[in-house]
Amino acid sequence: MDEVLSELNPAIGYFLNKEVMVRCLAFADDLVLIASSVDGLREQVDRVRNAISLGGLRLNPAKSASLRIDIDGKAKPWVVNPSPILTIDGESVRLLSIV
Repeated sequence: MDEVLSELNPAIGYFLNKEVMVRCLAFADDLVLIASSVDGLREQVDRVRNAISLGGLRLNPAKSASLRIDIDGKAKPWVVNPSPILTIDGESVRLLSIV
């Protein structure tokens, strides 16, 4: 996993307190990618997919999920955006919702 994480773009993530950038959360073979833009997230997914393919592995879209949280000043400060944003090898990644 260290080799995979080293392939992430260090400029893509989300700033906490304007000081610390979080790019991912990882535990064993589980990985959460964090980005402040859809394009950034897609790039990170592509980088992970390419990195694990070098080891003969592949991402499984059926075991993957995405959650997109947007800021909507009109309704609420934070809202879940239900628009699909990711595909892996042409297959859509399921969307999570907050229940």
